[in-house]
Amino acid sequence: MQQFGEKQDSIDPVWIPGWAAYSTWGWDSGTRCWYAQMYRDTSDPDAAPDHHLHESEATQLVVKIGAVTGLPSEQVQQILSAKPGTPEYERFARTASSHT
Repeated sequence: MQQFGEKQDSIDPVWIPGWAAYSTWGWDSGTRCWYAQMYRDTSDPDAAPDHHLHESEATQLVVKIGAVTGLPSEQVQQILSAKPGTPEYERFARTASSHT
């Protein structure tokens, strides 16, 4: 997992309740943009994402994810910035998983 805003190819989970089962986000060096493939937990993971978001700036992607999920941008950024293995990351993962 990259640090938030670090431009390195990645596919990371989105630990947002109601969206955590299949949603991913990261940087794609091929398109040179940040992306999020947002699936509701009730969506078919083999279908197209409910929302395919892309932005050249990570902070703008956060705003778009917030608009889709109804969370404030600050909370979305906290979730995306959490590093694996930290208590904060584990808390987000546990909370999101309990809603799937």
